[in-house]
Amino acid sequence: MDIEDRVRCMIIAKETDIYSKIIAEVEDKIINTALIHFYGNQSEASRAINISRSTLKTNKLLFLKPILLAQ
Repeated sequence: MDIEDRVRCMIIAKETDIYSKIIAEVEDKIINTALIHFYGNQSEASRAINISRSTLKTNKLLFLKPILLAQ
């Protein structure tokens, strides 16, 4: 489902704080993709997406472990 469809569904469902929820979902996808691309290397991933390593660590280390173990 693309972002437009997701927003439409959220509007129809009368969800609140749609903007923050969508931004959080997109941020998660960006961080996860960078971490996977750089095989969990936080420094490389954070540099590639221009965020601090501490921001990256705060957001996504729990997600990464199952992904890397499955590869």
